[in-house]
Amino acid sequence: MHLLKYLTVVAVLGLVWGCGGDPTVKVEQTSVSPEQTLKAGLEEVAQSGELGSGVETLQEAVEKLQASDAAKGDAMAKELETLKSLSDPAAIKTQAKKMADQL
Repeated sequence: MHLLKYLTVVAVLGLVWGCGGDPTVKVEQTSVSPEQTLKAGLEEVAQSGELGSGVETLQEAVEKLQASDAAKGDAMAKELETLKSLSDPAAIKTQAKKMADQL
């Protein structure tokens, strides 16, 4: 019974103290531009010929691109609408490649 109490106290103290270590470790974050995100997504679509749920990511990247570069973003928004209207995998591949090449 004393052993159980001892182990409980040790476990609670371990949880309270934690693992220690340096709490000021800084993690460097890399930011990816909307243009890079859009191009990577379009290249993936150009290889697969399928839009699927990835079209939402493309839409978000286009919206962010519009905020940073209105002219290019607006052009990509029009091209994306064309892409979303396609159903033939070959046509989807062609349109996605065309868009990626414009970036």
